[in-house]
Amino acid sequence: MTRPALFVEADNGMGSARGDVDDGFALGALLGAAAAVRALGSVFGNVPEAEADRNNRALCAAMGATVRHVRGSVRPGDDGGEAAAWLCAQRQPLVVLALGPLSTLAAALARAAAGGRGGVGAGGAGSRRGRRGARGAGGVTQRS
Repeated sequence: MTRPALFVEADNGMGSARGDVDDGFALGALLGAAAAVRALGSVFGNVPEAEADRNNRALCAAMGATVRHVRGSVRPGDDGGEAAAWLCAQRQPLVVLALGPLSTLAAALARAAAGGRGGVGAGGAGSRRGRRGARGAGGVTQRS
């Protein structure tokens, strides 16, 4: 069975003076299990985005994991940074595991809708199509 390629985004506070460490443990479990993490994004939340990026990089280095790092949203409603652009540029199916605020994913969906690209989709728990139904933010079709 082929493992799905993952984009994981976290507001990882592990390594900071303040902030929750739950994302760090989740990332450690994924990296330790050799999950197919294609890229690791950082987002504001438990800690500022720059601190989450630093913590993500330190954790990967400590575990000997080579992962692409992309920086995401620094505040609600921004453009999603490099991570949103990276998500929109992907041509292969990708599973998004968002451990922090969903601002980067929202920005990627908005970019895809504005650019006429339907390649970024979202699904969720609760039903085959996700909690919001068949249509998502900006008219981008959700996929499960």
